[in-house]
Amino acid sequence: MSNWEQEVTWRQLVEKDIKKRGGTDFIVDVYGDVDKSFERGLGDLAGPPFIIWTAERVYFATQYDGSESLNSVPRYPETLSDGDGEHLGGDFPKIHGEEE
Repeated sequence: MSNWEQEVTWRQLVEKDIKKRGGTDFIVDVYGDVDKSFERGLGDLAGPPFIIWTAERVYFATQYDGSESLNSVPRYPETLSDGDGEHLGGDFPKIHGEEE
């Protein structure tokens, strides 16, 4: 079973991304059911809509061609100079929370 077909929650993916970024960030506030398990396969959108605010980032779901991904932007716009200011969608270089 690939990473895209396994059951996950948005909270798990955010926590995995926080670790990948160095592990110093923490969840501050949540909107939506971030603990509901879903399969991220191709086709219908299965993950519930959500927003997670951490001390450093704002996380949200994106989708392209029927597949769901976790994405985020800096919580404070002045940090966009760290290279995160690229356009989102289509062919962006990495999907947060996923092994490369």
